[in-house]
Amino acid sequence: MFCEVIAEMDIEYVIHHLIAVDQGSKSYEDTRHVYLELFRHHALSGLQWKYHVMPWQQAVCSDIDWEIYSLKLNYVECAKTTFQNMEEGVLYYPSFRTFPLVDMYYKDALGELVGIQATTSKKRLKTVSTYKKFYGEIGTTPENTPLKLYYLIIPCQIQSYQQDSYPDGQFWRDVKQGIGLEWRNNITFYALVPPNNFRKFAS
Repeated sequence: MFCEVIAEMDIEYVIHHLIAVDQGSKSYEDTRHVYLELFRHHALSGLQWKYHVMPWQQAVCSDIDWEIYSLKLNYVECAKTTFQNMEEGVLYYPSFRTFPLVDMYYKDALGELVGIQATTSKKRLKTVSTYKKFYGEIGTTPENTPLKLYYLIIPCQIQSYQQDSYPDGQFWRDVKQGIGLEWRNNITFYALVPPNNFRKFAS
């Protein structure tokens, strides 16, 4: 299966490949699966990167504060799982590329749903129907199970992901059709970035 294949990649190769991409000496093409392998590896061995919330529209303050994102999971499950059956400490990594919205997801220490979406774009906008498909796959609703959605970016993209507020078009397609309150009130977006060496930030 897909996630089993990339799990066999040498992690030092992965790191050097991503550094080259970040520096512009390699193409972005076919990089997402490599980046996901790096996240998987660090999530199991102990990940310490940086994140910040991406606020919609009016920002509360103009300062962007990057905070430490620490994560240590126990193992990877290469299959989709409903939220009700999810276990804490497990990274769910569906083995088919057509899984909607996120690349990986897990339940955090507070029992809340967290999604990881790797991107090499300045925007990662999706239709509301894509969010609905994701919730259908995991057997719940945004009202019952709010989502923390992390955009996994590379360091050279930071400038595009540290604005003090974002329009709907940053996250959603077809915004003129309206974004319901069930989505506005229950999806929180974050930017997640590793250091330039793709290892750990000092705590």
